[in-house]
Amino acid sequence: MAGVSKHRGRHVSVKDLVDVGQFVLNCFLAVFTMWLFVQGQRDRRRIGEDRRKEQAAKVSMLLNQPHTKVQGKPGTEPSWQPFTQFLEIFNDSDVGVTGVKVLHQVPNPTDKGWSLDLPPRSPSWNDLPPHEWKLLDLVDDPLPTVIPYLGGGELERVYCEGRQLSTHGLELYFTDGAGLSWVRTIWDGKLWPNNQHSDSWWNVIFQRLTVLPVLGKVFNLPIQYAHRRLRKTAPRIPPSARFARFLWGHAPGPTPEPEPWRRPSNFPARDWPYEGMVWWAYFQRENPRSPKTSKVAA
Repeated sequence: MAGVSKHRGRHVSVKDLVDVGQFVLNCFLAVFTMWLFVQGQRDRRRIGEDRRKEQAAKVSMLLNQPHTKVQGKPGTEPSWQPFTQFLEIFNDSDVGVTGVKVLHQVPNPTDKGWSLDLPPRSPSWNDLPPHEWKLLDLVDDPLPTVIPYLGGGELERVYCEGRQLSTHGLELYFTDGAGLSWVRTIWDGKLWPNNQHSDSWWNVIFQRLTVLPVLGKVFNLPIQYAHRRLRKTAPRIPPSARFARFLWGHAPGPTPEPEPWRRPSNFPARDWPYEGMVWWAYFQRENPRSPKTSKVAA
């Protein structure tokens, strides 16, 4: 009898199998439903981005440099040299755009005040060219100006004789009919929204806490520690600097974060926002403040 009871206890009824199968099926359906929901949110977000970009995607610019054949010395082959250059700004949409301007890259004549040969230095940081971006004069005016309005289907041609322009050093800025600001990089044709540095709600709260009379010093400790660590580890970005950027909303350096569309192709994308902090760390390395100087300055 005991053996029979034991054998009966091990028996699994059909109802139990149906319950197990129903549970597995419900779990599968729940996971599949969540996947569909996440995928739907991504699709709606992508469709919304495409709609926002619909007009901006039809605004572009080309740099034209017609060449002419120049005969060299006798016995040498002729060469082709540019005899003029002009920009063509196209608005192939049906709605006008405003605030059209072009920034071009020029060598930076200012001295940064510190050496760029401090070890250790990775090739990516060392390859940053010393340059600055300036507004290009688009109309016949003594001061650099912008095109206030470019109607739908219109073309604006701007001659730029006497300037050393290249496709890799041009950026087109404009505002579409919906009031959204955009940037198009000419060297790769990519379109970027010109609102990259929007802070989240917790970033705004943290920034306000750092200016409190007493508690502000406490909330500033992560920022100060990140700068101290970066002076020792630069160009390597320590976790404390990444945490400080998460709290602050952007890299807490002396200069704003660099524009993401200006990142060199060989530069790590996750390290690019900390460019200003790294250069500041290099500056502090070469200009250490002695305790006496600090006391006098205080």
